[in-house]
Amino acid sequence: MRLSRTAARMAVVAAVLGCGLAVAGTASATEGDGICSHNDANAGGDLCLHFNSNLQGSFFNDPYTDDYGIDHLGVPARFASPGAGQGQLVKNNAASADNFDMFVPGDIYFNSGQGGNFDSVAAGWHVNRLAFTYNNNASQGWFR
Repeated sequence: MRLSRTAARMAVVAAVLGCGLAVAGTASATEGDGICSHNDANAGGDLCLHFNSNLQGSFFNDPYTDDYGIDHLGVPARFASPGAGQGQLVKNNAASADNFDMFVPGDIYFNSGQGGNFDSVAAGWHVNRLAFTYNNNASQGWFR
């Protein structure tokens, strides 16, 4: 009887630990999900654009070089997290930005195709109010 109770306890502990590991292993961030990450989809950190100044309101996250009108997935980028601006198009609506990549500056461009004036956000830093692309942003890149 003693052996079966010990075996039962071990089975319960193993099951609980297994469930915890399974749940912990399923979390992952993806582009545009409204969760800014230092390693999004194994592509590096996100460039997070906020709907309002001072990193306020809803935000959009993207670790790729993309146009906001139609991104590399073929869809228009939208602010995804809860807050002011949620569901709005990112193109021509961003006021501030946060760079979650710790190694490469992220650039936000006035024109599609990474052209025209741009604001650069240093690696691991933020800009409380975009200067050249405030509510006039069309694309982003990681070129420098």
